[in-house]
Amino acid sequence: MKKIFYSLAIMFFLYSCQELEEEKHLPQAEVNFSTLSLQQFNTQSEQARTQASAWEHVFAEEVEMLITNNESGEIFTLVFDPNDFFLPKTIMLPYGEYTYMVESAGEEEEFSSYLPFTASGSFLVSSPNLNISLNAETTFGLVSVKNEFVEFATLSNRDMMLTQNGEFYFLYLLNRHESLLRIRDVNDDTAEYEITLDPYMHLHYYLYSSGGNTDFLELRVGDFEYIPEGIALDDITNVVYDNDGNRYRTVNIGNQNWMAENLRSSTFCNGDPIPHVPGTREDWNEVEEPMWTYVHNDESLNYPFGKLYNGYVAIDERNPCPCGYRVPTMEDFQQLVDFVGGENHILLGSLKEAGYKNWMAPNMNATNASGLGLIGSGLFLPVPGGVYRDDNRYIEQYPTVLFGFNFFRMTGAHWSQTTADYVSYNEEVLFESLYSLELGYDGIGNLWVHDGPKHEGLSIRCIKEEEL
Repeated sequence: MKKIFYSLAIMFFLYSCQELEEEKHLPQAEVNFSTLSLQQFNTQSEQARTQASAWEHVFAEEVEMLITNNESGEIFTLVFDPNDFFLPKTIMLPYGEYTYMVESAGEEEEFSSYLPFTASGSFLVSSPNLNISLNAETTFGLVSVKNEFVEFATLSNRDMMLTQNGEFYFLYLLNRHESLLRIRDVNDDTAEYEITLDPYMHLHYYLYSSGGNTDFLELRVGDFEYIPEGIALDDITNVVYDNDGNRYRTVNIGNQNWMAENLRSSTFCNGDPIPHVPGTREDWNEVEEPMWTYVHNDESLNYPFGKLYNGYVAIDERNPCPCGYRVPTMEDFQQLVDFVGGENHILLGSLKEAGYKNWMAPNMNATNASGLGLIGSGLFLPVPGGVYRDDNRYIEQYPTVLFGFNFFRMTGAHWSQTTADYVSYNEEVLFESLYSLELGYDGIGNLWVHDGPKHEGLSIRCIKEEEL
């Protein structure tokens, strides 16, 4: 009897050791939190017109994320600076299901010099690499004042903060909390405004000098204008530079390395210039040569939306991408799509940047779980929309799609370098085009032969050349 007892005890001991050893060697994954997505703030002009705010938010310098393993209850902690997502925030986690919570409170209940926010969600770790976008919410709005002709600015007797460059006063204000904005100008005159904000509202004020005479200053409310300064990236390794000196973040997705930003280069890899031709019907529709344009012919949209290139750029052997990178093939795009789950519209949302900064609402299915962060740069059509032959004889017509720039913040369309014939429903070849990866704000996504010729302007995302 004792022998049986001892044998069972030894077996139990060995089994327990084996279980502990297996637990100890559970596979682990690198989980990257690559962006913080927040609903776009909006400014409101005196004519009650609203537009997206260009303000870059100020967050607390350090916040804590609590990550809980749903099965074991074990809690992991990740401390990070939400002001800096140029490099992903990384943590190693065992395979399993998790929930996360971030809560950044303000300095006071009603006012804060940085934006309070919360972020929560769940994710499954089942592969060696996972990229997650934090979807944040806030109950605060923003008040800012341009620091020109201003002696001081307060909000309910609280001194407003100055941005690091000294160009703007600002303070975040809690939802529906009534406050008094007081500004004293260089003439010692004081102006006051009563303010009540909704969440995600940005009220921006400035002193207007009538006729250039600083003796007569008027306080106005209008759209916020801001030109971001460059970021020093000397020690950062997950970036690549093009021949123009533009810097791009890169991201590993499966076995591929992609640029995580739209191409902005005006130069081929060999140093030859890519011609800049502003969007006009004649130039773009009649010339079968490489060319590019700014979105809406507006240079201020070059970052982050990148340039729109015709298909002749994508297939040019001189390569518009940074040296060592190239325009993807259809097979590259297919491998990317397969990695995130195939041509399932919901899963393709993992390729899109979340939130409404660079996409129009509702931006369905967008999670940016891949870290690729595709955005809605739209398309340039050198002729009115529709499917047409090379001689512009229309087969199908879409009357709502006009010549020029279309689908801004609604569609992200990206050339491949793989040529294909566009075939009509009755199997008639209409024109030669290229494969493209196209995703929409409505959640629809496709990898297909682009339904327009190579004359049209689309975005380019570059992929790293395979090392031999």
